Amino acid sequence: MYHEVKAPKGVIFPASEVPGLERQGWVDTPAKFGKGLRIKNIVFSFLAKEYKWILGISLTIIGLYLAYLKLQIAR
Repeated sequence: MYHEVKAPKGVIFPASEVPGLERQGWVDTPAKFGKGLRIKNIVFSFLAKEYKWILGISLTIIGLYLAYLKLQIAR
């Protein structure tokens, strides 16, 4: 089975796992990969996997900025 981002060179799986993998974007030949932009797929998969980190960093930056503003108002 092949996956455009996770395993472009292919991985061997037991036949019992194949139906579940097909729903997750795995195909039996690289010719079946979508014709969309590859960079778009890479960015989307990164955001899907790392959304917790991105959310945490964003909230930390917003919190620090709000604390800075509060200190500036208190002066």
